Amino acid sequence: LANGLYSATAIMLAWAARHKYPGWVSWTGIAVGVFGVALSIAALLDSAAGMFWTNVLLVPAILLWLAAVAYFARTDP
Repeated sequence: LANGLYSATAIMLAWAARHKYPGWVSWTGIAVGVFGVALSIAALLDSAAGMFWTNVLLVPAILLWLAAVAYFARTDP
């Protein structure tokens, strides 16, 4: 449940901030939410392979998104 909630929040945050950041940053944030929802579904289905592969996609996406947000927040006048 918590994973699904943070995933929904990531989608809402990325969508709400889409005008502040370049498009690829927003789409990366939305991808984080989608991968997080997929992880929740895989966990509900008790799919170890599904949880593994969604994490393979989720972890790099969240690291890239957080780094990009931090970078652009730092360079914002």
